[in-house]
Amino acid sequence: MILYFKKIIVAIRCFRALPAYLKFLNRRLFVSKPLDKNEPSDSEMLKIIDPNLLFLNNRSLKNHSNGYWYIDPSINLNDLNDYYTQAYWKDFKKGIYHNVNLRDLDHYNLIIKYSNGYFDSKRTILNFGSGHLGCSFLFYFSGHKVINFDLEPANTHLIKSSDDWINIKNLDELNFEIDFLYSSHSLEHVQSVSFFENNFFSKIKPGGHLFFEVPNEKKESVKIHIPHTYYFRKDYFNHLKFNKILCETYNNDKFPNKKTSNGDVIRYLAKK
Repeated sequence: MILYFKKIIVAIRCFRALPAYLKFLNRRLFVSKPLDKNEPSDSEMLKIIDPNLLFLNNRSLKNHSNGYWYIDPSINLNDLNDYYTQAYWKDFKKGIYHNVNLRDLDHYNLIIKYSNGYFDSKRTILNFGSGHLGCSFLFYFSGHKVINFDLEPANTHLIKSSDDWINIKNLDELNFEIDFLYSSHSLEHVQSVSFFENNFFSKIKPGGHLFFEVPNEKKESVKIHIPHTYYFRKDYFNHLKFNKILCETYNNDKFPNKKTSNGDVIRYLAKK
């Protein structure tokens, strides 16, 4: 309860996020019951994946003129997907705990603040790399339609059935345009940035918005940090051909976060 109280204080300070968070909190504490956990059978036993071999073996980082470093040679897509579906959440992250964290509140507040009323009407939102679902909950409880895109199923007991809550795993399932692309600490995990740009940016409607947060690689030389495949500088986002609303770095040790000249993370908000 102390943690929830702390989040309420942050939500009050990020006052735009408060109504959505209170609706989420009510659902979490008083409405829904957790789903039964399904333990894997012997036939579903996961294969052992050594991330050191996958990310470090005979690989190095190369500097790209577009403003990022990337793993070279790139990791095979099937191997990378196997790692995320069979090892990442179950080992590296110790499972998914569906919740709203302080960073989600900060993101939501920032997006609404700088979007100039864009979310006053119902929007279709894609959360790429939806993970713990934090901002998905905030947008859903604000009346928007949310598509959660992730290799790990995003089932949650908080939303059992809704036409405005959709979970997908494959790009083929995204056969319509979206109003807003949201991605927090997922772009640095993709197998190919160019593939992402070519296939996801085209899904955004004209006039639609997009938001990214990624780690800010401040140093001139970087080392491979498992499980990141890309390492971004602000230059990458400044070179994107969108109408930039915000491209700043933040330190995330205090909430709400404050902009700083060379912070820990890059936040980018733009309009197509």
